[in-house]
Amino acid sequence: MLDPSKPIKVFLPQSGGVTLNPNDHVASGGEGAVYRKGKQVFKLYFDPLRARAVGMDEKILLLAGLSHPFIVAPRTGVYDVKGELVGYAMDYCDGLPLVKTFTNAWRDQNSFGAQEAIRLVENMRSAVGTVHSMNALMVDGNEMNYLAVGVEPRLIDVDSWQIGRFRATAMMPSIRDYASQDFSVLTDWFAWAIVSFQVLTGTHPYKGSHPDYKRGDLEARMRANASVFDPKVKLNGAVRDFSLIPPVLRDWYEGVFQLGQREIPPSALASPLSQAPKKLRVIQSLSQTVRHTLLETLPFDVLHVSRNGVAFGKSSGVWRAYDLVHHRNLVLESAEIEQIFANNAVLMRLGERLALLVRSEQEISGRIVVGESDPVPVQPVLRSLPLASRRLVSFKDTAYAITDTPGKGMVELGLSSLGGNTLVAVAKIWPLAANATRFFNGVAIYDALGTPFFIIPEDGAVHTINADVLRGVSVVDAFARNSTCVVVTGIDKRSGVMTRYLLSFDGTRMLIADSAPVDTPDINMTVLPKGIAVAAFEDDSLDVFSTSAYVTRKITGSGLPNDVRLFTLGDMVCYMDGARLFHLSLG
Repeated sequence: MLDPSKPIKVFLPQSGGVTLNPNDHVASGGEGAVYRKGKQVFKLYFDPLRARAVGMDEKILLLAGLSHPFIVAPRTGVYDVKGELVGYAMDYCDGLPLVKTFTNAWRDQNSFGAQEAIRLVENMRSAVGTVHSMNALMVDGNEMNYLAVGVEPRLIDVDSWQIGRFRATAMMPSIRDYASQDFSVLTDWFAWAIVSFQVLTGTHPYKGSHPDYKRGDLEARMRANASVFDPKVKLNGAVRDFSLIPPVLRDWYEGVFQLGQREIPPSALASPLSQAPKKLRVIQSLSQTVRHTLLETLPFDVLHVSRNGVAFGKSSGVWRAYDLVHHRNLVLESAEIEQIFANNAVLMRLGERLALLVRSEQEISGRIVVGESDPVPVQPVLRSLPLASRRLVSFKDTAYAITDTPGKGMVELGLSSLGGNTLVAVAKIWPLAANATRFFNGVAIYDALGTPFFIIPEDGAVHTINADVLRGVSVVDAFARNSTCVVVTGIDKRSGVMTRYLLSFDGTRMLIADSAPVDTPDINMTVLPKGIAVAAFEDDSLDVFSTSAYVTRKITGSGLPNDVRLFTLGDMVCYMDGARLFHLSLG
């Protein structure tokens, strides 16, 4: 019998023994005791015989495959000296109980307002959608099974989830969907609705006083859909105003809690037009004046513009770089620029300056990049980071090193100060299988045994989204600025037809909103900060649409020169024609 008051020695596969002392004990629950040792947490079963009898060894292996930064899943089984399963190990997570975000007192003390709550709820939605894309169900997704790390959730108690042949059996009554006889994706979303509503408002959707029900009779009100949206309900003054909920999400909550609807939730960041993927619909096809305004002429012809506004070109056979944001030539060697194109270096924007990060076999080095007439920085060379990597990639102004380390293949890089020195540092580590992942413009695509998953860095997180709708398509090019809109060109492996797909996220997976055969795989497109996309999909025309509402204006007679590439500079759509920088606008 497990006794947390005494030391116990356990063993990990391909590792030595670990002694768990009474001081390492964190808590005990119904099934076992939890210990923390450094950056690992161990859960040891009170009844390991029963755990082995129900196949927990097999279930732990299945759960270990749920690799996502928001999911605190078992990593490996833990065994006794005889090699028999006694528990499992997982990564330590330094988060706080989600219920703290329900309270006004904690929120006031920690500057956690409506916008932070919305971002947390949206990340929770992304996490639950990822669980479903991995063919698992949380089932008992109550508020105690979440932690919060800033605006990021951590899903815990993963060993109780339903996966494979292992059925879940328990659920907290306060999140139970009494309209359903079985557990499903929709019962998970009902639980998410109740928990996320409390993050936003501070109250359970079936609380408050109702004249037709006894106080605290939660089950009766849940069965009758007598929610806080019933005008008869009186709420405590501490409940936060429902106007703080994004309107489209508020409408969804009312449909679920008051009308008994069961649907996948919309994004907390979505506009009212972006609820379900809609077929791309042309509402105008017209010849509208398209203005081409010359902004600047550079000292060389430009061949490429990076997403952070650096133009590259050649002069007398030598590569040169120009900062379009601050209008200056940059001090970059031709060999350094070639390293950028070879994915061995990236540029990060740091206010008015830039940092160049360069990978070698065993480290990431860096230096500050300035304009030709700028003073030399006090510390031009950055202290290196010891890290073996296979390539560097950049999404917006965030740099990542891609490594071969299992489960930690995407290392987010940043700069840190130590002892008066600036050094290249690890900001975060994200799970990624490098060998099965291809990188495109703003999106990576991971092949999970034939099922594609989009990997999209966005809002300080890296989202993994099921794109099984593209199974059977060989992707040639892809473009994304966020998870609401991804454009892909690919070849159908059955027909051989090259097609452009416009995809949207329904909360669980990507769906095709529109598709069209194309002659070339190039995606000539950019997205403004407010989510307006401008694309040159066809010769001499522009498609202008919101990335959250697939309704487009097709502008004919654009006058756009052949072979130029659209890009965004601040809130302007621009292109380079040789050495000339133009701003594109509608008259």
